[in-house]
Amino acid sequence: MSTIFHFFNDIALKREHFISLEKLKDFPFDARLLHVDTAAADTESGQFPDRILRIDPDGRGGELIEFKDSRSYSIASFNSTIPAGQKDLRDLFADQGTRRLQLLAAGEDTDRFYLRDVYYLIRGRKRTAGTVKVCLVHGSFFETIPIDQLIRGAFIQALTEALNQPPDDDLIAQLTLLFSKQQFFSRTRSVANASVKLRFRIMTEAKREGNVFDPQQYPDIHDNTLSFIVPYHEKARALHALRDLIASNTSPPLTQLTLVHRLNGPFFALQLPFIQPTPT
Repeated sequence: MSTIFHFFNDIALKREHFISLEKLKDFPFDARLLHVDTAAADTESGQFPDRILRIDPDGRGGELIEFKDSRSYSIASFNSTIPAGQKDLRDLFADQGTRRLQLLAAGEDTDRFYLRDVYYLIRGRKRTAGTVKVCLVHGSFFETIPIDQLIRGAFIQALTEALNQPPDDDLIAQLTLLFSKQQFFSRTRSVANASVKLRFRIMTEAKREGNVFDPQQYPDIHDNTLSFIVPYHEKARALHALRDLIASNTSPPLTQLTLVHRLNGPFFALQLPFIQPTPT
């Protein structure tokens, strides 16, 4: 079986690599947990996600994992897709996209197991201080309102600025229809007599309330630690799935935390310190 719990167990056992590796894509992930083709993909191509876990016949596993790496304690921008707790493969891999073909070739039924949980493997580094924070965090940490509501609200703000007044209800209704889903406007468009094609892309940035690295917002996420953050209702499942990891990490200990998200309620976290190399 390949689930996000197996994935966290793997990176927890190898967590010291996060200190020295220049790029997250070079981490020695257990290839048995991943789809080979997606693991070999160039993670700098901008295609979401960076990794896809294998799925078993019962529909367990199959989580989508996106990397976010930063040289500060700010979270790198979400350039390809708006962060969410779940993504629909039918929207992500429309038509016969490369990633969908890879999953089909691996024997997965993408029409049956199409709704996948999303996790973000994020790393922040302060080179001057020599500290690092790494979190494997469920996408719902960043999705505090529905994506369609977020997109619609942003476009209404832009229209209000252009009109110098709030748009009327009819215009809002039209905007809701056109801009409620990213795939409606993010495709490349070819206009007659134009020598270039046009594509609108959304860049999403975490606010302070959504920045798990911010020590004022989330002081329990310490320097030089690896944390696994899931919705609070997943606490029992996480503790059961990771019981061997918890039992074996008594020195240094694996800490259990409750993170109070300022906009999205409580999340459960497991945190492990990095073992710093002994000076020679």
